[in-house]
Amino acid sequence: MMEVALKVSKSFNDGLLWEDKLSRDQFLFNLQRGIFVPRLMPRCSQKTEWITLFGDLTRDFKALFKSVSAYVYASETFFEAKQIEAVKHFLSTKGIVQ
Repeated sequence: MMEVALKVSKSFNDGLLWEDKLSRDQFLFNLQRGIFVPRLMPRCSQKTEWITLFGDLTRDFKALFKSVSAYVYASETFFEAKQIEAVKHFLSTKGIVQ
């Protein structure tokens, strides 16, 4: 999927393929952190397929989940780093850790 985003956006330089500048900036920011966020991809058929798949899963499992989505991490290390960041943020909002 990342190769698709790279190719269709001409190495991320064709800003017209994103919904807006913020989406492109967020997409690139997450890539730098080893996180691929399909909903932020440039417009292309693969993005549409991804959105459709998770829309279908959301519809099929609405009784269990508000929504179903996914991110793709470059490695376990990137995943762990993101989870540590999320846990620290949660704990700080509860006043447990500063």
